[in-house]
Amino acid sequence: MKSTRWYWAVAMAIWASVVIILLYLTTIKTLTEFDPKQQLVTQAASSSFDQDFKARIQQYAPQLNNTVVHFSQSQCNCNKAAEEHINSVKLLA
Repeated sequence: MKSTRWYWAVAMAIWASVVIILLYLTTIKTLTEFDPKQQLVTQAASSSFDQDFKARIQQYAPQLNNTVVHFSQSQCNCNKAAEEHINSVKLLA
């Protein structure tokens, strides 16, 4: 009876370890910092950031009234995670 309990305890410990390792490999390992060099934070602290940002966006979309700007990076896992949110924003826009 004790050996059966010991067997199940070991099996559960191995299973839990495998699950934790797989979670790490599939999620935590793929996370990256959004602005690791603090470039956006530094630029956003400037008093002219809003005007500079608007001028840069107007290079690509001259008419900004009722415009939604979405930034993405190819080959980024975040695109798939944000897909539902992006679609809901598109519907609202």
